[in-house]
Amino acid sequence: MANPVWGVQLAIPPLQSNGLLPPGVHECTIEEIRERFGVFRGSDRRPDLFRDLASYLRELQTADIAKHLIINGSFVTATETPNDVDVLLVLKDDFPQAGVLPPYQYNAKSRRFVRHHYGLDFFFGFDGDPSFTEIMALFAEVKHEPGLTKGILLVRL
Repeated sequence: MANPVWGVQLAIPPLQSNGLLPPGVHECTIEEIRERFGVFRGSDRRPDLFRDLASYLRELQTADIAKHLIINGSFVTATETPNDVDVLLVLKDDFPQAGVLPPYQYNAKSRRFVRHHYGLDFFFGFDGDPSFTEIMALFAEVKHEPGLTKGILLVRL
């Protein structure tokens, strides 16, 4: 089943021979991410990265500010020892763009806080915003491989 806006595919497909997800946005659960990418593979790196991602996801659920979380980075590849997890927080359409937020909501969307507490490379935006569209395009690009695209994961909140 595909989402008409992004062409979201349900479930995490097998990795391609190049170790990347097939192009597209693949909707999944945090448990599916753990099973596919968060298990021990010769070191604790993957379980450690997954623990941080899952902790951040719990914070987002408490903050109640997000529609989706897009997940990318070497964590969602076949790389034996991934460097990082990149996330793109898609804020709710009615999220206030001005005004004072309580700390639990402010921190959940603060790049500095998320990087420091969870070690995630963090971006945020709103559906349809031009900067969001640019970030989504960057997420789909394969570093050092012009013209090659890869898949990314989406967790609904």
